[in-house]
Amino acid sequence: MSPTMLSWAATLPVNPAGTPASAVLSTDALYASLVDKALDPAKYVAVIESCAVLSHDAAARVIVRDVVFRGAPRAIRERVTYTAPSVFVFEQLAGGGGEGEGGKQEQGKGEEGEGEVVGTVFNIISAGADGEVLLTFAFRAQSGGPMGFTELTPRDELVAAATAAVKGTIEAARKSLAA
Repeated sequence: MSPTMLSWAATLPVNPAGTPASAVLSTDALYASLVDKALDPAKYVAVIESCAVLSHDAAARVIVRDVVFRGAPRAIRERVTYTAPSVFVFEQLAGGGGEGEGGKQEQGKGEEGEGEVVGTVFNIISAGADGEVLLTFAFRAQSGGPMGFTELTPRDELVAAATAAVKGTIEAARKSLAA
């Protein structure tokens, strides 16, 4: 029997009414921040403890990394692909990831980012009907998989987690713009 798959998403405006002109994020600035997030996610997403980038092919726009989520027993191997100016795909791979703190690579595991996909996260920059910049995080994951959610997890908890990730990413992108 196939595992139960869960799907949920959250979308927020990047520059809601009242955003000071000096803090407005363009699509290009947000895209650059999402590339940085793919390489150094802990400063963008509170539930990520650490990340070890195993490979980054900037020309092909592919990153392979081991991510340690707070409270997780081991790192999760992810293959990240991104397409300018708007789509990032984070594929969580079965059997990947190193053991222990900081995502140290397991003996015999390669950096190629291969394996069965057990969860996928999409980060999508888009425009609303009035042209406002929107950021969506959409999730698809196996129940009980690396993200830790199950079919018993209340839908509002899933959406709240996604909303917090989107909000944290926008705030971190805005801080990097100000720096």
